Amino acid sequence: MKLDEDKTIYGVFEVAGDIFSGRIIVSPNNHIKLILTTTYRQAIDDKYFGQNIPIIHGTTIDPTNRITIIDTALTGKIGPISGPKFGLLQYTFLSNVLIIGEYLEENTLLDNLCLCSADLNKYLGNYLSEASFHFTSNLTTANISLPCEKDINNHSSSEIKIKLSVISNIEKQNLHSKFSIEPLYLIILEYASQKQLYPLIDYTFLVETFLSFIFQKDCALNEVAYFRKKQTIDFISGKNKDYEIYHHIYYKHDEVLNKEYNEKDVLYPNTFFSKHFSQMLYNWYKLMSNIEYMRYFVLNYFKIKYIDQKIIAQINLFEALHKHYYGVKQDGIQINERNQSILSQIGNTDDKVFIESILRSKNGFGMRKKLDDICKKSGLNNLTRQEIESINIIRSKFSHGTVDDNFDIEKYRSLNKKLNEIIICLIKKEIELDIDQTQEAACPMPLNAN
Repeated sequence: MKLDEDKTIYGVFEVAGDIFSGRIIVSPNNHIKLILTTTYRQAIDDKYFGQNIPIIHGTTIDPTNRITIIDTALTGKIGPISGPKFGLLQYTFLSNVLIIGEYLEENTLLDNLCLCSADLNKYLGNYLSEASFHFTSNLTTANISLPCEKDINNHSSSEIKIKLSVISNIEKQNLHSKFSIEPLYLIILEYASQKQLYPLIDYTFLVETFLSFIFQKDCALNEVAYFRKKQTIDFISGKNKDYEIYHHIYYKHDEVLNKEYNEKDVLYPNTFFSKHFSQMLYNWYKLMSNIEYMRYFVLNYFKIKYIDQKIIAQINLFEALHKHYYGVKQDGIQINERNQSILSQIGNTDDKVFIESILRSKNGFGMRKKLDDICKKSGLNNLTRQEIESINIIRSKFSHGTVDDNFDIEKYRSLNKKLNEIIICLIKKEIELDIDQTQEAACPMPLNAN
């Protein structure tokens, strides 16, 4: 079930020890909504308002379709609808994680995940090896040659195996006149050992941030699948037979910007991306482990609407990158050389003692130095001294809650674009480690300022 439109699932659900009938409404890039209807006599205690309900279990009309909803909050109540004591009540719950297929608890162990992204499908394009059509007066048939699955790339490590696979899905919309063939590109994450649900959500966010960086826009991964092995008896042979069934997990996030996929925004050609996908994702995983702020930046940067807030987010990432590359303190020899150079230019002895005490206390990096270092690290060196000074002033003002009285939108846009180019160039260098460099992967790439 691909989550490309609103879907409603009817069933019964257990909340606070009671059973209620209701429905789940799942919409792309919105919270999961659970709506329960009950009588006044079976009202849900108001104490649950504002409280987190860790697990809600439910069953659809088909009792084999079990449902688990994680981290639910009661947010709304309507009613009684037809009288103060005997009418109906309607409750609304919001959640971020919906699991269809079985009952899970917070400590449930899972083996792996398969993630599907609509942006990935559009970007890598259709895959069809051969098709022939035969027409008669009232029927059109087709012979189609397709691989069931094609591994594009994979990477193994002691912890996680990453691969990109494509499954061709044939949908018979109308066999007399039309059918469609759609590629479903799956990001498959296989783990060395079973993991609980929440660590798996963490890995999902890592993939989401990676795709957001590659496509330079929000790339919410709504639909995730995981596999379970089941046993059944083969009545012919009388032996147990293993087969795999997959269940769906929907990770819901805040509503993202309605920005269509644009090939010009993507940082790599699709041929290079598909060839080196797993290695880049593995390098991204290591980078995220070393720089925690990076994940927050990529998840939130493309949602920010105001240019000044974008620049502040970029400056914060510059500081995180600088700490990653250069540490917290400067090397003592470098500090002494700098201090002696300054002190040698001061003639007055009292002034020299005063300045020396100040320099001794300033044994870390200033913002100007951080900007300069990161520019050199990227190899771009595209910030002028005047722009570095402007960025430092912007940071100082906003960190103290003041407003830039000389706000110049064009200046801000130019700074935003240059900072973005530096950040992307640095990150691309990190995720291209151990990859044979080609002209396609060269840095920098032309980017939009937004």
